[in-house]
Amino acid sequence: MSSRATLVFLFGRRQQSSRWIFVGAAVLLVILALTGFHHGACIRYAVLITLCLLQVMYATFAGWCLVFVLFLSAAFIYSFLVIGDVIRILTGSSPPQLFSGPVNTVVSLLQFAMVIFVAIRLPFVRPELPPTQNAA
Repeated sequence: MSSRATLVFLFGRRQQSSRWIFVGAAVLLVILALTGFHHGACIRYAVLITLCLLQVMYATFAGWCLVFVLFLSAAFIYSFLVIGDVIRILTGSSPPQLFSGPVNTVVSLLQFAMVIFVAIRLPFVRPELPPTQNAA
């Protein structure tokens, strides 16, 4: 495979079956950025939000892969945090981190559910090459 073919494969415009998942992902990232505003999270999330919005306008395989890997890793991290907090609550060994109060519990569980939803949905909306590029 030549370098041009590799670049076309990774960064060539593709047909996206559903772009709305990336809009939802961007909205979720905005919510996460606002909840982490006091910790300087806005700049980091702005890059991810821009990536999701670029994927809406110009779908590429590389962009899809990056968004998918980021949300999949976030889903695993959130899962470990939730499991750790449940263990802390059940054993009473130390105070919970995510479930420290009613508001934190609701916000954390909503964020967890949204991240899991996006991570599960993304494999089903992988961008496809246009028919003219599939034959090459």
